[in-house]
Formats: sequence, structure tokens, C-alpha cells
Amino acid sequence: MFSLLRGHPVRAWLYNPLLFSFLAVLGAGVFVRLAFGRGLEVRLTRRERALGWTTAFVAFTVNWFYVIRYVG
Repeated sequence: MFSLLRGHPVRAWLYNPLLFSFLAVLGAGVFVRLAFGRGLEVRLTRRERALGWTTAFVAFTVNWFYVIRYVG
């Protein structure tokens, strides 16, 4: 976060890619909501929801292995 506040967004993304990718998507959603007055909605079937949670868990785990291995 300090890298982002110091004006180094690429370095901040390299430190923790999952967090900053999530923040970028969240920021885009807030922008769409404020600019157009419409919210983004995702409707998933039961199977897609299970796959989504599994994918999120794997992405979270891989992200932390990356952070621990390459960032220290």
C-alpha cells in the first residue's frame, strides 16, 4: 500500500497482485455506479457459485505463496 501512496502503482501490484487487481475491479464498479447510476450484478447458478468459491480459494492461496516467495 505504501508503494501505491508513493506513486508506484506497478510496484504495488507486483507486491500483491490479487489485492490490487481486486481493488481495480472494485474501483471500476464504483465508477460505473457513480457515473451511470447503475450497479453491476452477477447471477450465478449453484454450480457456478461453487466453482467461483473454489477459484477464489485457489487464487487466494496462490497469491499468498507468491507474496511469501517473491516479496518476502
